[in-house]
Amino acid sequence: MRFLIIGQLPPPYTGQSLQIEKVTKILEKYEFRYRFIHLDFSENSREIGVLNISKVIKLIRIFFSICYNLIFFRPTCVYYPPAGPNRVPMYRDFILLFPIRLFKFKVFFRFHAGGISTMYDALSPVLKKIYEFSYFNVRYSSCMSEQGTDDPTFLKSKEIVIIPNGVKDNYNPAIQKGDKFYLLFVGACRESKGILDFIEVARQAHSFNNIIVGRIIGDVVDTSIEQLIKAGQDEGYLVYEGTQSGQKLAGLFQSSSVLLFPTFYESENFPTVVIEAFSYFLPVISTRWRGVIDQIKPGKNGFIHDIHDIDGMLASAIGLFENKDLYDKMAVGARKDYEEQYTLERYERNFYNFFKMLN
Repeated sequence: MRFLIIGQLPPPYTGQSLQIEKVTKILEKYEFRYRFIHLDFSENSREIGVLNISKVIKLIRIFFSICYNLIFFRPTCVYYPPAGPNRVPMYRDFILLFPIRLFKFKVFFRFHAGGISTMYDALSPVLKKIYEFSYFNVRYSSCMSEQGTDDPTFLKSKEIVIIPNGVKDNYNPAIQKGDKFYLLFVGACRESKGILDFIEVARQAHSFNNIIVGRIIGDVVDTSIEQLIKAGQDEGYLVYEGTQSGQKLAGLFQSSSVLLFPTFYESENFPTVVIEAFSYFLPVISTRWRGVIDQIKPGKNGFIHDIHDIDGMLASAIGLFENKDLYDKMAVGARKDYEEQYTLERYERNFYNFFKMLN
């Protein structure tokens, strides 16, 4: 069995790149034969979905690398993560998938991003034909929850397998929460990730009680958001931690109190940051958006609200701050869901069993 894995590894540190890194480690651990082609188009979150000459050159190089490996490595199955609802990555897929689909290699789509099915209706007749050739009727598709099956179903995948993401358990009971009640945001600081709503909830919550503070981890993608964060720091209701990974990121998670993640990001599918928060006993306040609906059980591990429901998210945050019994119950519920569904060991076992099935 030979696998050709096509995808991005960190940096940037996105849910998709981190999960693809885990897949390669599973293949290495169990000594599967594979080769990896790095989609190194973006070095940071600001470059994702943006076209420039450097990316065109990389695209040409990657295209020929795929052709070379198809001819000389002859993979049994090609692992490929389809784009989200953005035309530039979709056109990239058209090019890179062309030789794979033309010569009828067995394809395994892993839907890290969501929303590619929403692009079809707006395409011209010619682009619809290219879209169908690229995406339709692949042998296997894998998504992370029931909500994620919309894309592979639309693309007429022959077999759909649900494999939820998993994360390493970095929880350290020796780390204390401290005096502040931190509302945590982790991710690219862009509007559709909910950063503006996060800032407003943090501001109002801090006005209610100055022990509540917003903590932000991630790239800032434009100057207007950067200015808002700076103003929040000056007024004392925000702390910006920059981009973090490893033990520093783990410590920031664990010393926080609640993940507040008001996402409506176009490519959001099954955010890894939510299950990371669960692993640290953090209740999660988020939005009714794609796979988030399958992650959050209202009243048990967090709260879920309509997009832009500032008042609702604020009430949930203050409710957790004021009611220790409720907070403790939901913190335990979050950790229980992590242990039962989202451990790295479970993720590894599910992927191993799937790869073995392909033999």
